[in-house]
Amino acid sequence: GRIWLVWTLVGMVSFVESFGQVSSNDGTLIRPGLAGAQFDDEAFTEIDGDPNILRSLNQNWAANQGNDWRAAWFGYIEGPATGEVTISAEFEDGLEVTIGDQVVIDSIASKLRNRATSTVRMVKGEKLPITVKFATHNSKALLRVSWQWAGSEVEVIPAEVLSYTLDSLPLDLRFEIE
Repeated sequence: GRIWLVWTLVGMVSFVESFGQVSSNDGTLIRPGLAGAQFDDEAFTEIDGDPNILRSLNQNWAANQGNDWRAAWFGYIEGPATGEVTISAEFEDGLEVTIGDQVVIDSIASKLRNRATSTVRMVKGEKLPITVKFATHNSKALLRVSWQWAGSEVEVIPAEVLSYTLDSLPLDLRFEIE
């Protein structure tokens, strides 16, 4: 009995680590990271190319993605604490971050290296929808989003708190990923 249970649990952990996805209570497949794509237009409506997964909010693409591009990623962010959470970002060039129904960083039209800070109310363990829109107009593409709450140090938002489900994506992107 016990050996089978341990083997089963180890097998489940290995499976989750291998594929990085788990099912929620309702059977929805929860996947790590934020899902998105590059877009052709400033309104972020025309997908350009294959979808991609943003696994970290600490990116220094520099010129690796080219000069002039924009992308948006969608999914969920899990609250680290209950109360006000300060979101701070360093980016080049433009960035818009929406958490829940609140735009917390609103600098998508920017064309320089910037910093921005805002606060959002979160509940520990609760997942809120998040959208990250990014634009670069030079070869210095940089994205770094951090958070801090009462009693904590500033830290880059960890990858483990970012996830998506197909249902969390815009319909045209959902079809690209399926």
